Amino acid sequence: MQKSALMEIVNSFTAEESERFSEFLSSPYFNKNNIVIRLFDIIKKNLPVTEEDLLNKETVWKALYHGKPYNYGTMKNLIHELTQLSVYFIYLEELENTKQVRNVLTVSALSYRNADKALKSKLKQIEKTFTGKSFRDLEYVLSDYYMEMSKIFWTKWMYQKSHQLKRASEKDFLAGSATTVYSFLLYLFKMTNNITVQSSDHNYELDKNLVINLLREFGTEKIERILSSVREYSARDYKVLSVFWDMCRSQLFDPGPEQYYKFKSSLTANAKIFSLQDLEDLLTCLVTTLFGLKESEINKYRERIDIFDIMIANKIFIQRNRILPVHLFILYVWNLFNLNDYEGIEKFIKKYGKYLTEDKRENALRFSEVCLKIGEKNFAEALEILLKIGYDYSAMKIYVKHIKAICYYELNDSASFIYENDSLRNFLKSNMKVNESVKESLKYHYRMISRMFQLRSKFDIAEFKFLRKEVTESTANIDSWLLKKVNELKDS
Repeated sequence: MQKSALMEIVNSFTAEESERFSEFLSSPYFNKNNIVIRLFDIIKKNLPVTEEDLLNKETVWKALYHGKPYNYGTMKNLIHELTQLSVYFIYLEELENTKQVRNVLTVSALSYRNADKALKSKLKQIEKTFTGKSFRDLEYVLSDYYMEMSKIFWTKWMYQKSHQLKRASEKDFLAGSATTVYSFLLYLFKMTNNITVQSSDHNYELDKNLVINLLREFGTEKIERILSSVREYSARDYKVLSVFWDMCRSQLFDPGPEQYYKFKSSLTANAKIFSLQDLEDLLTCLVTTLFGLKESEINKYRERIDIFDIMIANKIFIQRNRILPVHLFILYVWNLFNLNDYEGIEKFIKKYGKYLTEDKRENALRFSEVCLKIGEKNFAEALEILLKIGYDYSAMKIYVKHIKAICYYELNDSASFIYENDSLRNFLKSNMKVNESVKESLKYHYRMISRMFQLRSKFDIAEFKFLRKEVTESTANIDSWLLKKVNELKDS
């Protein structure tokens, strides 16, 4: 039973969901079989089930039927019935948490039943929310919301057409058309981010992707003309679509610092319009756009901190359950480290360390301590702490590898650096999930430090000038550790 679909579902229940499912089963509207109720009561007492022999069918049968001989068919039917009820319960739970889908179904049902007064009351309530100045209180993404509103406007218009003598409302007719287009465009623009990221990570060909080809076929001029029409219809919705379009352009049509800053500017200016979920998604897309730019074009570390600070200002940096994901904590510290902002790291740890989960906190704080030790020039201590760090996600291994090279250089420990450098190829092979550009950045870091060791051992003015030029042109971060150390070589 443990490996069945039923056990997969009930093991996924929270304590609150388990109680609600018990109430669901006890309702005669949904279930009239008392044995099914007793079956779940037995299962619930053993949740979560982790061992095959902890809860087997024969044991359950004895508790249900008291001395009757085991009947495979009856037991199978009971499990099947409870499984179907659990699936239906999950559906109802999801429906309860999806207000707009409920609105569509309600409007459709009231329209079908010709419940005129109830329908008009419900539509008035829905449209009052839709005509607000922003979508900040929306609990889901705008692409879905516009699609559901298009269904509601079309249902309303069809009801008018069928049930009233006067002409059906042109306003509702146009609103149905407009929200359909809004939804379609938003889906296309949003998919650009997902497709470009996943194509890069998995080496898929962009030219084979129909969404990308469709957008390219439209071209920027046609899309700009469509958006101009939107602006004449609704200033609010034009702002929404323009931000998503700026995101799409920054990744597909005009990748580069100029379009990145345009996207960032329009998002910052219109942040209050969006639901928190849409705003979080857009900021993630901004990070994606930034990731595709060259280190020499823009200070990525400063920009990432700016993006995180926008998340903090809009209260989406910490999740609703008051938990800060460890990768965000580490990434914030890592970017401050690369900006030599050790005071900022201390303030961040003090304010946000408490939001890490217990199982992630120790490693995250150790990593932060390593960065602070380097700021204090206690490189040997930093290396000792690194030995104690566990890796909660793959990028941490890259950061640690990066930091080790820094420490060995600062300690003038060429032997340890050579060993670390020799192991780099196997390290990168064993971490296949790490993005190729991140791997290239790490290899570049080691190459530069290797050349710095050589110059430290035997200084050559021509090589020094060549190295300094290469490092200077490779980064827009004036606080770069590499840049600082290369410049120090001349004085040593």
